[in-house]
This record gives sequence, structure tokens and C-alpha cells, in this order.
Amino acid sequence: MLKQIGRLDADAIYEIENELKEFFELFENGKKLPAEKKLNEMAKTPNYFVREYLGKLLVDYKDSDKLLPIINKMIKHRVYGIRATALFFIANKFHKEPSKILDVLDESYDAIPWEAESIVNELWKNYPVIMKERMSSWLESDDEKKRALAFHGIENISKNDPLFIMDFVAR
Repeated sequence: MLKQIGRLDADAIYEIENELKEFFELFENGKKLPAEKKLNEMAKTPNYFVREYLGKLLVDYKDSDKLLPIINKMIKHRVYGIRATALFFIANKFHKEPSKILDVLDESYDAIPWEAESIVNELWKNYPVIMKERMSSWLESDDEKKRALAFHGIENISKNDPLFIMDFVAR
């Protein structure tokens, strides 16, 4: 049984990988509804690290594009863990296409706040030019949560661009 909270150990990783094998077998054998149910059960966990690891492993599937219809349903699911797992899949799948990740975040940031913060932080590290543009537009939002999210990870560019930081904070 996986821990409800905390980092993953070797036993937890083994358990997740075995459960995911069952999902892939169902999926590959055309049993899409049971596969989707299996994945949702796995993703329902309150453990952030399980959701993150699941999202990464799903991307490693030989034809992960075929998973996108399931992921698109998951990102809108009523259960937080299922939405969060889908967001991690998207972040890993499109890690070289930050605009796609930001498009999804633009619609779901308030439904998955912990994961959104983590992903925005990573995007600031890896794509500061794109983030400067997109997060500047988020500062104009009427939603205070969206404006606050724009700041997560901004410290990653503070040494290289202090003038931008001062302007960003001033706005």
C-alpha cells in the first residue's frame, strides 16, 4: 500500500510501475474504460510524489499521444489527484513546448494550485523569455490567484534581470 504522503521509496516505485503495467495492458487490449478507471484509481492519491511519478511514467508510454483523450478528461475531473496527475503528464509530455503547458495552466491553474506552482517555477527556470511575456499578461488578470501564480519561480531570473523583476513587482 502506498503512503498517503511523503517521498517514494523503492517499494512504492515498484508498486506504481506494476499497477501502471496493468493499465497499459488494459489500454493496449482495447479495454479503454477499464484502463481509464484503473488510471483514475491510481491517480486519486493524496500523495504529490505518486501523482508526479505517474505523470512522468505515462509520458514514457511508446505512443503517449494515444493517451491524450484520457488525459484531457482527467484534467477536468472532479477529483484533485486525477487532475494533478494529468497536469504532470502534460508538463512532462510538452516540456520542450512551454506554450502548450501554459495554455493548459491558463485554464486549470486554480483547480490544481500546488502542481501549477511547481510547474510555473520550473518554467521560469527553463524558459525565462517565454515566461516574461506570458506572466506579464497574467499580471493583468482580474483573478488574484492567477496574478499570484505568475510570481512563483520569478526568483529564478532575479540575478540575471533585476530590472524586469522590479518592474514586474511594481505592476
